[in-house]
Amino acid sequence: MSKLGVRREYRHGTRWCVWRWKDIVLFGDLYLRRLHVFQCPWFSVLLHWFYKPDPQPDLHDHPVSFLSVVLRGGYTEIREIGGARKTQDIRYLNFIRSQDKHRIVRIDQNTVTLCFAGPREREWGFHTERGFVPWQSYDIGVEPYGLRELEAFELDWGKMPKPGREAEYFEGRE
Repeated sequence: MSKLGVRREYRHGTRWCVWRWKDIVLFGDLYLRRLHVFQCPWFSVLLHWFYKPDPQPDLHDHPVSFLSVVLRGGYTEIREIGGARKTQDIRYLNFIRSQDKHRIVRIDQNTVTLCFAGPREREWGFHTERGFVPWQSYDIGVEPYGLRELEAFELDWGKMPKPGREAEYFEGRE
C-alpha cells in the first residue's frame, strides 16, 4: 500500500492500472506528462499534458488507435494521408489509427488532451527515408531511443501548481 501523497508511477507493460503517472522525457526535456486514469487489456483512458512538439524529424505511428479530445489548448500536426503530407490544426477532436503516420510540430501552451485508446494492435515506430524503424532502434544521434522515464518522487499535494506550471513545481525535487 502506498503512502498518501506519493505519486504512483506507471510501469511499461502493465495490463491493468488505475491512476498511474508517466513522464516522457525526450532529449533532456519534459515532452509529455501522461496520467493513466484507467487501463485494461481492451481499452484505456489517459490524460496528456503536452510541453513540447515531437523533436524527432520523422513521422511516427502508434501501437493503438485512439480518439484524442482537446480539453485545453491545441496543436498542429503533419499527417501522411495516401502518400501526401497534410498539415492540420487540432482544436477539438483527433482520431488516429495505429497505422496513421504523423508528427506534432506545434503545441499551444498548456495543452491538455483526454484520450480514449483501444487495445494494443502492433509495435510502433518511425517512418524514415530508409523505411520503418521500430521505436527501440530509432536513434537520430542525440539520445538512443529518445525515451527515458523520470524516477518517482513525492508530491506535496497542498502546493500543487496551476495547470501548465507543473515543470516549475518539480524543478529541483529528487
